[in-house]
Amino acid sequence: MIYDFGLHLGIAFQLQDDYLDAYGNPETFGKQVGGDIIENKKTYLYLKAIEYASSNQKEQLMHLYSIKPQDNFEKIESVKELFVATGAADATQKAIQEYTLKAFDTLDRLEIQNDKKSILRAFGENLMGRKV
Repeated sequence: MIYDFGLHLGIAFQLQDDYLDAYGNPETFGKQVGGDIIENKKTYLYLKAIEYASSNQKEQLMHLYSIKPQDNFEKIESVKELFVATGAADATQKAIQEYTLKAFDTLDRLEIQNDKKSILRAFGENLMGRKV
């Protein structure tokens, strides 16, 4: 069960990392916003956008992920707009919440001392408490 706790928390963390890469505040996130978009990384946001997109939106997104412009500002903004318009941004936030809850539900079922559970819970809450 400790493995499952770590697995669910790790997935939630990665999804949140991808989300913050697109929508985070660079001052609090500590990275350049839009780095995954600039690098054309096929994150959960991208995959959900492709899944939910209309044919026109899908074509636009695939085009944006095939180019490497000199100035990335418009590309980043356009991709982020598509993530919102397709519902991928909301789906990602929902998945983050679901995996976080799965991790904490698993932790609650672990048969370990409560003080040890408290340490793991605090670790998970700190990890998932990163701000946009």
